[in-house]
Amino acid sequence: PPRRRPRPAPAGAPPPPPARAPRPAAPAPPATGGELVSTEVTGPLGDPVEARYALLPAAGGGPPTALIESAAAAGLVLAPPDLRDP
Repeated sequence: PPRRRPRPAPAGAPPPPPARAPRPAAPAPPATGGELVSTEVTGPLGDPVEARYALLPAAGGGPPTALIESAAAAGLVLAPPDLRDP
């Protein structure tokens, strides 16, 4: 099916949220018994930065699942503006 165009916002409606968060978001462990783990990783400029990931318990005898938010290690907010667009 063809894609539908979004309808324009009514006059006076608040603007849509920004496309990017001002800082990396951390994955939240769901209520299924997941665990939020912090670790040190290498940032985009080679320096150590803290990143977090959610570790979900194994389901049906399989291995556990990790939910990783890569912006914590590679997000634009970690690089100064003059290095973002070489």
